[in-house]
Amino acid sequence: MSPSNAILRGFLVSQLCVGVIGNSLIFMLYVYSFLVRSRFSRPIDPIVMHLVLVNMLTVIFAMISYIMSSFGVRHFLDDASCKAVLYVFRVTRGLSICNTSILSTFQAITIIPSNSKWAWIKPKLSTWTCCSFLFAWLINLLIYVHVIETVVAKINYTDVGDGYYHVYCKIGLTDLRNKELFLGVIITRDQY
Repeated sequence: MSPSNAILRGFLVSQLCVGVIGNSLIFMLYVYSFLVRSRFSRPIDPIVMHLVLVNMLTVIFAMISYIMSSFGVRHFLDDASCKAVLYVFRVTRGLSICNTSILSTFQAITIIPSNSKWAWIKPKLSTWTCCSFLFAWLINLLIYVHVIETVVAKINYTDVGDGYYHVYCKIGLTDLRNKELFLGVIITRDQY
């Protein structure tokens, strides 16, 4: 075991711990504020709670494979677990982008002056927030269905070629049908 591998392991584990513990503490604080001290809760609290939960899942599913790889585990994920881990990671990463957009939109609408032509939106924000969450979940779950179809576990770790290569998984570019459509959907989703 070289010192650089030990430093990498320590860095990855600490990044996972700090990410999970930090997001968990923030989530518990908002849940406490939302449930116990409900008279002090704000309409923005569900958005922040959802964002924190999604970020925590993103950190977990992004880091666990790299941590296991840094400890020298060769075959940590098989085909089914590769599909599940990459699918959940990509969906939660997309949800993180969507939730940040929802939060920005909420904040922009909140600061609109009362005499603006968009002021009618303010009272409807709390009902539209839940619909926005549902829409973001559905869109991201549908966008990344191709991951379930195309991801396979890497058997040969020296395999080099075109496509996406994760620590334990791979997607070949030849496996992606309608690449242009997929990229167009991803770019459009990232822009909203």
